[in-house]
Amino acid sequence: MSLTPGTRIGSYEVAAQIGAGGMGEVYRARDTTLDRDVALKLLPDALASDPDRLARFHREAKALASLSHPNIANIYGLEQSAGRPCIVMELLDGETLRHHAGRGDSDRVFEWLEKAREERTTWITVFTKADPRLDPFRHDPRFVALLRRMGLDS
Repeated sequence: MSLTPGTRIGSYEVAAQIGAGGMGEVYRARDTTLDRDVALKLLPDALASDPDRLARFHREAKALASLSHPNIANIYGLEQSAGRPCIVMELLDGETLRHHAGRGDSDRVFEWLEKAREERTTWITVFTKADPRLDPFRHDPRFVALLRRMGLDS
């Protein structure tokens, strides 16, 4: 069930949905206690009762909370919404990978991926191997070379 503007989760008031995919729904929200905008990531209803997906969601939150990097959103906490877990995180504005991939802007996509690899961003391995947004680039020689440098070409 999608959240509507004005819905409250703890001290957070939902403003608008800003993304959705297989692993969650993301909303822009207002932290009414600290007077700042945040992002809320919730598991989809269909996955919220799956113990494996729930454990994976909590592992993601813990892993991200343990990192400090300018290109990774800070995690502020965990909440619950109607039995669904919700990660409260820093809201980062700007163009998304999906935006660049959708425009066929492969130079920008590869620049971003290479920078993440060089900085040893911990999630880049899983992301690069599994994210469907990168499907249009899977046969590009630069992508194959990137996977090879990361040891993921098998």
